[in-house]
Parts: sequence; structure tokens; C-alpha cells
Amino acid sequence: MCARDPSQTHSLRQTNSLHCLKELIDFSLYPICVRDNNGLFVLTNISFEQEMLYGNRNADGWFSGLPIDISLLLSESELISYSQNCPFLTPLSLVMNGSIWDVCFQVLSFKKNNYSVWHFYHPSINNKLSIGKLPSKYQKISVYDYRNDHTLLHWNVLNLYLSGFSHESISRILSISVGSSKNYITDAHRFFKTKSRDDIIIFMYVSGFYLNVSRDVKRILTSNVSKLLMNQ
Repeated sequence: MCARDPSQTHSLRQTNSLHCLKELIDFSLYPICVRDNNGLFVLTNISFEQEMLYGNRNADGWFSGLPIDISLLLSESELISYSQNCPFLTPLSLVMNGSIWDVCFQVLSFKKNNYSVWHFYHPSINNKLSIGKLPSKYQKISVYDYRNDHTLLHWNVLNLYLSGFSHESISRILSISVGSSKNYITDAHRFFKTKSRDDIIIFMYVSGFYLNVSRDVKRILTSNVSKLLMNQ
């Protein structure tokens, strides 16, 4: 029996991860592209291909054709997102392809491979995501506004809640009362104008920010699980 080449196994895992990421970004109605840490664009969603590429065959050609000041600003913001390792950065507002776009950055890691996820959307008057293709109850999504306007504890509670944790579990993990957990989620529903967990999950999917939930839950559990085990 021939031994399996470890490099082939690594490549296969990377391919599988990118395939899953491709499926996730295609949920978004807004343009999204993904660049690896070598500066190569490895994924685009359908909206990006329709809204951004035009005559370009791929995202690398699109990026090289941007004005130098815009491409530098995008690259600098991407580097900041890598250095800060935050869920997502406050978006830039840039003129590209004759339109004004807000651009927001995420950083994801799969099997020691790092990727930056670029979200593009048209800013509305109140600077919130507006999705006209969805029913009215799913419009004016403002995921990044919620994150920037609330504390990290609010964000942690929301991520655990979206992952299916009960308020009792959330209270143990984050060392808060059950009532506080419920109050944070009530505030989130008020902010998003929703009444169910499913509605917020849909918001996260169509805006592209659901990519962060599993990573943030892993971060939360990693930093708190030892404390929970000691209290058993």
C-alpha cells in the first residue's frame, strides 16, 4: 500500500473548505470576493461576477484595473483587518465602476490558510444594508451597525444564541445571569425588528456575516470552556 502524500491531503482539505465557503457567500445578494494571503482572489459569488467583473474574466483582472489610489486603499484596509483580527471592519465608501460602494472586510482561517472576505454593497441614506429583492421584513439589515454600536458581550451573546445555545447555557458560558442573556437578545430583536431567531439567521446569511458565527463561537468557547470544566 502506498503512503498518502501529506501535501495532497492538505490540498484536499483546503479545496473542501473553499467549496463550503463558496456555497456560503453565494447566499449573499451583495457582491463578495475572497482573497488568500498571497494576494490572489480565489472565490467570487454570483453577485460579484454580475456587478463587478463586466469585461474582466476574473477578480484579479478587475483589481488590477482599479485606479491605483483605490487599490492601495483596499489593500491597506485588508492588512488592517488581518492585524486587528476583528469580526469585520467599519466599511469604506469608494467609487468603483461608476457607482458608490461600501466595502467591508472579514478575515477567516481554514487549516492554517488565511483568507480575507470583501463585502460590497450600496450605502443607503441611513448607512444600513438595504436589500430590495427581499420581502420588507428582511430589508434594512444592519449587522455591522449592531456590532459597532454594541459591546463585545452583546455580540458574544448573539453569536451563541444564533448557534442554538439556550439562555441557561449562555449564562454559564459568559458568566452572566439568564435574565441578562434574555435582555441582550430582546435588544437584538428590537434592533433588527425581528421576533424569531430564524429571522436574524437569515439576516446574517444574506449579508454574508454568518461566516463569522462559527469562528466567534469557537473563540468564545475556547476562552471559557476551561472555566466551565473547573466549575463542574
